[in-house]
Amino acid sequence: MLIAQLSDLHVRPQGVLYQGVVDSNAMLAAAIGHVNALDPRPDLVLLSGDLVDCGTDDEYAMLAKLLAALQVPALAIPGNHDEREAFRRAFAGQRWLPASGPIDYVAGDHGAVRIVALDVTLPGLHHGAVSEAGAAWLDEVLAAEPIRPTIVMMHQPPFETGVPYHGRTLAATGTDITIGCVNNDRFDVWHCWTSDCTGRVSIKTC
Repeated sequence: MLIAQLSDLHVRPQGVLYQGVVDSNAMLAAAIGHVNALDPRPDLVLLSGDLVDCGTDDEYAMLAKLLAALQVPALAIPGNHDEREAFRRAFAGQRWLPASGPIDYVAGDHGAVRIVALDVTLPGLHHGAVSEAGAAWLDEVLAAEPIRPTIVMMHQPPFETGVPYHGRTLAATGTDITIGCVNNDRFDVWHCWTSDCTGRVSIKTC
């Protein structure tokens, strides 16, 4: 199974540059073109948060317009720059989308690898956290298919990265996620590039 990942897209409204400098919309369009041209083409694309920059409906409208060109099924979670309810409106109709609450879900019908989306965002805040309910849900989901290869897709990283604001990210609960699930030896946590390993759990982040 081939999986592509696009993260931190920071889409802006039509004609607006990210931070007044970077054409993030054009960069996403180019990335989508690259994914579509891959041979073999990926089975799935993971959109792992910060899909837009300010969480506004006009940004999500632009995101939808850009994603319409993607010729591969996609799964998404919000990041700290997303606004949860605007995100929910933007992806309305997607069968993986929860009707309310955190954007937590399981997608197991895209191939051999099961995708578990864990929404660790805190509305209005830069860092993230996992609630006791979220941690219990994750434990239950992982236990349901303990030998199936599984990726847990989340936005903020569950371990120290050296980036100051990431240091606050899952300070209270990161150990529970990375060590508490170590017995599931086919479990991956994905955000982006930095790698770490806890027991037999591989973790990738940016």
